[in-house]
Amino acid sequence: MPSVTVTEISEDPKTFPPIAVPKDLRDALHLAQQNHLSSADTLRSAVCDYVDEMRGNGIPYDDIVRSVRNLVGKHYRDAARSQDTMKENARLVETMIEWCKDHWHRTP
Repeated sequence: MPSVTVTEISEDPKTFPPIAVPKDLRDALHLAQQNHLSSADTLRSAVCDYVDEMRGNGIPYDDIVRSVRNLVGKHYRDAARSQDTMKENARLVETMIEWCKDHWHRTP
């Protein structure tokens, strides 16, 4: 059994028994969260830039939303179609649509 350094114990009274959280696991989770956040920020920025470009070309909001939906669908068309993948893609599309909506209403 590998040796792990335990640095934190759950103090949640609903957790029984208390769960020892290895430092390696905490570090890996932190890194994954940071990578995810960075990736999400990059994607949001790209979506907002796309909205700006389309809007600048006179494309109506509904057409931009349709375009974003199609973009994600096209990107994943050839991917395996598991139920989980389809749910994740749907969540991604809805998140991107929310970004479009927020950006559309914030910019003149």
